[in-house]
Amino acid sequence: ASHQLEESLEFSDRLLVMNSGEVVQGGSPEDIFSKPETVFVAQFFKSGNLIDAEDEGETAKTLLGDLTLEDQATGTGTVLVGYDRLKVVENGIDAVVEGISFRERDSLYRVKIDDIIIYIESDMKLSGGEKIKLEIVDPVRFLTR
Repeated sequence: ASHQLEESLEFSDRLLVMNSGEVVQGGSPEDIFSKPETVFVAQFFKSGNLIDAEDEGETAKTLLGDLTLEDQATGTGTVLVGYDRLKVVENGIDAVVEGISFRERDSLYRVKIDDIIIYIESDMKLSGGEKIKLEIVDPVRFLTR
């Protein structure tokens, strides 16, 4: 058992994630990181951007537009848009680079779209204040709260 995320990922081939004494997800570290089932797990593993959504079958309505879902779902929830699922393009959603966050092996750019702050990975060198256009690479994951 460990409360250290890095240690758990490095030395485990199976994980159980608990919240308030209850198991909320189990599986390989890769599966839990890339396919979290709840908002809690996605936040704990910092799996990507979490955006409020209203599910409509195969798509979800969000402040960023309609997004295609991996699986059908119903109701109100949250979509997980991985940091790598946002690409800088010539024609897309208007955004402004607000800063950069350095991580152990790479960096994330903090980007503002209207009033929403999201994080993206990019091979491009971006600067604070730079205006860019983004595209969301579908599909995205719908999570329960």
